[in-house]
Amino acid sequence: MNLDEAGRQEILTAFKRRRNREYIAAIPLLFAFFLIGYSQDDPGFQILGLRGHGLALGAGVVVAAWLVHYFYNWRCPACSRPFLSGIFITSCPRCGTVFKDR
Repeated sequence: MNLDEAGRQEILTAFKRRRNREYIAAIPLLFAFFLIGYSQDDPGFQILGLRGHGLALGAGVVVAAWLVHYFYNWRCPACSRPFLSGIFITSCPRCGTVFKDR
């Protein structure tokens, strides 16, 4: 894909913005996994009046919301193909756009 320098910078900026949103979205995801595990280990543990299965269900909703966010957000800014290989990518497997500064 041939891009002028301004177009390339726009794609790099969009990619960095998307990656930063993924980093931020990981915080509640990790907290949700912690709650799921801890609520199963300690049935008396509660947050905001929720405990046990109610707490695990709330954490499950957070995980589901994260999945929706991931598939909506984590896409190539050049071709809009979803990235399915994780967050540490350097180029798009479909269009070949490189996400590093030269």
